[in-house]
Amino acid sequence: MLFYSSLLFSTNTISTFYKKYYIYSFFFLALTMTSLLVHTHIHTHNNNQYITYDKALLIDKVAIAAVIAMGGYIFYKKCINISRFSFIFEKIIIIATFLFVIYLYCYGWCSILRRPTMWDYAKSRFNI
Repeated sequence: MLFYSSLLFSTNTISTFYKKYYIYSFFFLALTMTSLLVHTHIHTHNNNQYITYDKALLIDKVAIAAVIAMGGYIFYKKCINISRFSFIFEKIIIIATFLFVIYLYCYGWCSILRRPTMWDYAKSRFNI
């Protein structure tokens, strides 16, 4: 499921390319590819891997940071000349939803870290 949901980034790649944000489009393409790589590694446990899961996750984090940085830059450039109240309200909504996504991401990681895994079960069952 996570593998296929990573393909949703391709819609952003196409959209930003169409709007002539070519660097932003490239960053979304990189994010799509690194997310596919990371979510492929979750389901494969092959010892002959050329890239480890930790390295793939690091590359994915770099792609995420690039998308956020470029998006923030574009957002900043558009916010320089704010004159209408409705435009200000739209920007506040954008910032609020971005912060909410960060909250959901952190909450997801915290709940994953609290949940026992199969490895925890194996350690307790077989005294590893």
